[in-house]
Amino acid sequence: MEKLFAKKGIKYLSYLDTDGSKLAYAFTPQMLEDKIFVELAVREMGDEEDPEYETVISVFTIRDGSSYDFTICHDDRPVIPLMYLYRLVLDTIELISGCEKQTLLEELKQAATGVSISKEVKDKELKERMYGIIEEKIATVHKLINLNRLNSN
Repeated sequence: MEKLFAKKGIKYLSYLDTDGSKLAYAFTPQMLEDKIFVELAVREMGDEEDPEYETVISVFTIRDGSSYDFTICHDDRPVIPLMYLYRLVLDTIELISGCEKQTLLEELKQAATGVSISKEVKDKELKERMYGIIEEKIATVHKLINLNRLNSN
């Protein structure tokens, strides 16, 4: 899908994490500057006899000292057509690009099927963990960008 996104001016970076999940991040130059990213996560869990599948498209960012994670799509089918995923990611990026910065978080909240906002959590430890997860995801995107630059030279 990397070439399809590149034609639209969207960077698409993917990798396999330590659990064997396929993770990908999509973003435009403006999204990178604003530190807001679309994540596509494809996981296979359970054992060989009874596998479970999960595909999630989400948007994450940090704003004003709070982390935001918006679930755009969650699917548990074993096989999801790539063009369906491409279209969902592309439409999500178009939504982000078409919003004013002041209304973006509210627009994403309305489009999402689930929302996690660290500042709304009372438990300090959980709030810090939520924030840390999003910080880690943003750091991962930057590591992938650097690896991509090294590999293209």
